[in-house]
Amino acid sequence: MLRQTLALVFEREPEFEVYAQAGTVAEARETLNGLENRVDIGIFDLSLPDGESTELIGELRESNPDFRALVLTASFERKDFARAVEAGAAGVLHKTADLDQIIGVVRRLVAGEALLSTKEIIELLRLASNSREQEREVQGIIERITPRERECSRASLTASATRRSPAASI
Repeated sequence: MLRQTLALVFEREPEFEVYAQAGTVAEARETLNGLENRVDIGIFDLSLPDGESTELIGELRESNPDFRALVLTASFERKDFARAVEAGAAGVLHKTADLDQIIGVVRRLVAGEALLSTKEIIELLRLASNSREQEREVQGIIERITPRERECSRASLTASATRRSPAASI
């Protein structure tokens, strides 16, 4: 619903032209095929049903270095903002931002204004790097767990969940 509303609002603004809309990463790739160099600004939902828009942002910035992305997200997590900026987003807004604010931010992007200070960008890139490192550490631990340890963990979790179930229904 937000996507269609944004498209309608931007179509009514004389200085903007809406080239495409998509609801999934796959649909966006298909729709944008051949338009990469014609699109200056993109508004993306961070989380799409088949992936994250960060993939698309990186691809579009690679094919068109002048491309600028604004990411909208339902998340309040700073690490999610960080992932978007790391992918090349010029800015991130929460989905609760009103339409006037979104239009104003896009106008700033068109004018070449920076949405984030250098300090904010550095902080977000550090956060993204730290989050990635933590994920790698957890993945390493998971990979070292033996099949028997996995089996015991599952049995323990199942037993724990079973014991809590009756209390939860009271």
